[in-house]
Amino acid sequence: MVRFEKDKIVVEIPTMFPAADWLEHVRNLTYAVGAIDKDRVDNDHDCIYTLCSLILEMMPEEGDLLEMLRAKGLR
Repeated sequence: MVRFEKDKIVVEIPTMFPAADWLEHVRNLTYAVGAIDKDRVDNDHDCIYTLCSLILEMMPEEGDLLEMLRAKGLR
């Protein structure tokens, strides 16, 4: 589901395994951006920049990342 709030777009994806599914979505999106043929995309700079911004926004804050690593016993 997508909803709009003041100054933001909120995307919610229902899932039973949020961390694993999130990682898979980010990985797939990254591979897809890497496979873009700039000669086949109109206005490719804006398209690629927007997709890269989306990927960056999907990454956790440092504190959240450390907590996820602790929960997995990796830190």
